[in-house]
Amino acid sequence: MKNYQFGNKKYLVIVFFAMFINSSLLASLTYIISLMTNNISLNQHVMTGNYIYIIGCIFILMFFTGLLESVLKKRYLRKSMIQLREYYVKRLFNKRISELSSNSQHTYLSNLSNDMNRYEQGRYNGILQLVSAIIRVFTSIGVLALIDLRFVFVGLLMFALALYTSSRSSKPLKKEEQIKSKSLVHYTNYIRESLLGFYIIKQNQLEVKRESEFYKHSNELATNTFNIDRKATHIDAFNNFIQTSVLLILVMSGILLAKSANTPVGTIILIGTSFLNSTWPMQQVMPLITSTKSINVILEDFEATLQSLMDDHTEMIDSIENIRFHNLTLGYDEQPILENINLNIQNNEKVLIVGESGAGKSTILKSLRRQLLPIHGHILVNDIDIQTITESSYYSKLAIVDQIGFIFNASLKDNVTLYQECNDQDVKAVLDEVGLLDFDLHYSLANDGSNVSGGQRARILLARSLFLNSEIIIGDEIFAALNTDVGSSIEKTMLQLNKTIINVSHIIYEENFNLYNQVLFVKDGNIINIKHYQQLKDFDILMF
Repeated sequence: MKNYQFGNKKYLVIVFFAMFINSSLLASLTYIISLMTNNISLNQHVMTGNYIYIIGCIFILMFFTGLLESVLKKRYLRKSMIQLREYYVKRLFNKRISELSSNSQHTYLSNLSNDMNRYEQGRYNGILQLVSAIIRVFTSIGVLALIDLRFVFVGLLMFALALYTSSRSSKPLKKEEQIKSKSLVHYTNYIRESLLGFYIIKQNQLEVKRESEFYKHSNELATNTFNIDRKATHIDAFNNFIQTSVLLILVMSGILLAKSANTPVGTIILIGTSFLNSTWPMQQVMPLITSTKSINVILEDFEATLQSLMDDHTEMIDSIENIRFHNLTLGYDEQPILENINLNIQNNEKVLIVGESGAGKSTILKSLRRQLLPIHGHILVNDIDIQTITESSYYSKLAIVDQIGFIFNASLKDNVTLYQECNDQDVKAVLDEVGLLDFDLHYSLANDGSNVSGGQRARILLARSLFLNSEIIIGDEIFAALNTDVGSSIEKTMLQLNKTIINVSHIIYEENFNLYNQVLFVKDGNIINIKHYQQLKDFDILMF
């Protein structure tokens, strides 16, 4: 991330030269006016017309260079933010699936929205202002050098003082910026949660409680912002007091020195103007250095968030011929839920896993998705430990079909093909297999598939797994929100596919029972192999 702390370096250099030209023109203008004033005070009017012409030309040049500088600044900010966001997203997509599941997704959301905007305003805008201020200081010192080289040493001493003071005063703000970043994560998380749960909030009259909690998060964020502003104000006031005092002494000393040496009026005005022209930029240098250094803590947070674990997955597989659970114990926080499981699933087998809520059905799926590490034992794929297989070779063979599977804001075709190039006939063939042939390929799906029914949603996800030629289809409570006829129809379609099917459900359709090669009942930490549908009637679970 350190490579991005100065933004787009190419445009920063270009902006620097544009600022330098603009500031040099302003310094030249001041110098020409002082010469003209000296001539007029000495009643030498011969060159006055030439000076006026030169001043007019400089004004015209400053208009165009100022316009160019403004355009280049905007281009620098745009390019800098684009490359920072692109690098962040690139690093984000390089993380493992298990890492993204274990980390808070709200942190990434806050980083890509609130923190990015803060970094643009605090860092990149601050750099532009800082560069502009430094250039104006040095061009003013350059003008003073034309009068007396001693002014150069004075100016450099003042600048060194500014750097020292700012480096000392930026540290307290770093801690406050970190606190504010955490507050923004909590604030963003709460808003997102409220929007996602809006229906439940309204249905259960939770508005007052949610509003009260919102005020709490909002007040916490406002307080942290206020603390940063308050500390920055105190630091700026102290820095400005020191710097203004030094500058005032230097300006008065310079003018008195020039007057005692019978310096012309124009030169005295030039000395005073140059000192004053450096006063405002010099006053800005210290707070700008302080703020740009303190806001850089956001980049440090980005780096910490995007750190990935060492990839110890080295084994590659071309296909999945069998999956074997060997003496497997699964659970959470070393608390077993399923113990000493032994299970063998062959290629193209259809497996149904049933059981009561909380029995451990989803735990099995999480272990197959590699979202949950075994407490004891191994999951073997083609006799290779699942934890050693590379993500790309394993996940490319896997497809998940569940009741909340993600639907993109795109056409039906794009959702099935996941944006792969293909002809329409191939897509229609897949849709025909899952009973969606009547659907328009270019029908626009929106808001995570809110404009299709639950049954259609499940069929779309099933069509996606077929098109991507996934070897294993894992169904996770697909039928929970579907009526009996639709659910049974989708299950039958799925079981007729030439794929390995692992379906987890608490709903069993009697008419499809015999289409499964294995039916496993999860109960009391064990797995019971069910041979006949009649056996399920002995257990008190939901059936259709």
